[in-house]
Amino acid sequence: MNCLICDSSLNAKCKFHRRECELERYTHAPLSLSEPEFTEFTGFSEYSGNTDNFENSGSDKRQWKAHSLVFYVRKFYIIYEHKNKTGGFALTQEDKVLLLLDAHSGYLTAKTAQENGIYNATLLRMAERGIIDRAARGLYVGADIIPDPFFITQYRCPKGVFSHETALFLHDFSDRTPLRLMMTIPSGWNTKLLSSGDLNFFYCMQKNIRLGTVKKTTPYNLEVIVYDAERTICDCLRSIDKLDKDLVLTALKRYLKKPGSDKAKLLEYAAIFKIRNTVLTYMEVL
Repeated sequence: MNCLICDSSLNAKCKFHRRECELERYTHAPLSLSEPEFTEFTGFSEYSGNTDNFENSGSDKRQWKAHSLVFYVRKFYIIYEHKNKTGGFALTQEDKVLLLLDAHSGYLTAKTAQENGIYNATLLRMAERGIIDRAARGLYVGADIIPDPFFITQYRCPKGVFSHETALFLHDFSDRTPLRLMMTIPSGWNTKLLSSGDLNFFYCMQKNIRLGTVKKTTPYNLEVIVYDAERTICDCLRSIDKLDKDLVLTALKRYLKKPGSDKAKLLEYAAIFKIRNTVLTYMEVL
């Protein structure tokens, strides 16, 4: 019985490991399944105890084996974990954590872990050993993942919406990476993050807090909630005395020159926030 990736000899009790094979996260998996089970696990019709017989379709064989095994592991976890009593093998809690991290872009919440039968003690133990990192209370990230400050901040402040200079950056109207992230939160809402030195908060009436919200991808390829371009321009002009004026005006010029910019929506938002004349003045000057 051989490893599906590196063909090393295994015993029947071998489980998944993460450290022994240099090729991929998921390494030793015994080929102990029948052909119908293997086909259902992997989606591949070819089956053999000798992995050299797998069709390669012109790609590197070792990489192809690794890819098929990742698919195999995921389907096993979702569908066949219960088969450990009938000849399969059971995943450890740490195996489950690694699979969930892979399925959620390298992040895992304590709530999701609990829903999948993973104890909090397992997460703490893995964090102590450096396998995962604790990004925030109840949020863990893989040790090989660069933490996304935008995603982590929104997790810590779920009622907040990225706005002002941070929103300009996310909309590519500013090339300056924010030193302090800016969020808008509902008036009267208290959060421990208000005392944080690396965040700036602006307040908004509850009825307008979700006006113009969209999803935007961060530089780390994760989605966060941010105000759309038109709402962002209005917010920046309303608070221009508290922001970098040159940055705001440069962003407004970029917006006005951008193909497809919705000036009607911009004026609609401006009317809601009672700055229509201000916006018209800037549009005429720029």
